[in-house]
Amino acid sequence: MTLDLNRLRDRVLQNQDLGTTQPAEQSQKIFVNREGKIVEADNTAAQPLSEVRQDTFASRADRDREIVRTFLPQTAREITTAEGIRGWVYEITCELQERYCMFLYFDGAFYQVYVISPKLEDYWSNPHTGHIYPDGRICFGSEFGNGQPTLREAFAKSVLWANGISVARHGGGQFPFSANNRSDAA
Repeated sequence: MTLDLNRLRDRVLQNQDLGTTQPAEQSQKIFVNREGKIVEADNTAAQPLSEVRQDTFASRADRDREIVRTFLPQTAREITTAEGIRGWVYEITCELQERYCMFLYFDGAFYQVYVISPKLEDYWSNPHTGHIYPDGRICFGSEFGNGQPTLREAFAKSVLWANGISVARHGGGQFPFSANNRSDAA
């Protein structure tokens, strides 16, 4: 039996237009058998199958651009570094009125943020003291490769970090937003 690819395309696009990634109706489902063949819902008898999610094949770049447009400062701009790393440069002003310029990018697994400016004193360029590596990358913790799982979370945590490092640098003495920096930490 030959699969009608035009009919398959129409079904997938219709489900995508409706936002139905896993249709409840059996006739709208698509499966793949263990040999890697597409099986329509009416031919599923007695074989191990994997259901196909029917969401769009969107690129990470397109999704990230939409998130940047919606959730980052309007002045955020996309750049590609000389090394070929695509990301976004953005500026924020923390609660202590210090300006920070940062570069947010996806490293292949998680989202990372580099601090472009201000240049921090060597004392703070430490993943335990200032939660920033000597190369300028913020250390968001040991989970997620020291980054964050989503672009929005990386941006949000970079804003919290900027406020924390400003407090620490200008009188607080310690980074205030990490339990391991408290004087009573074990």
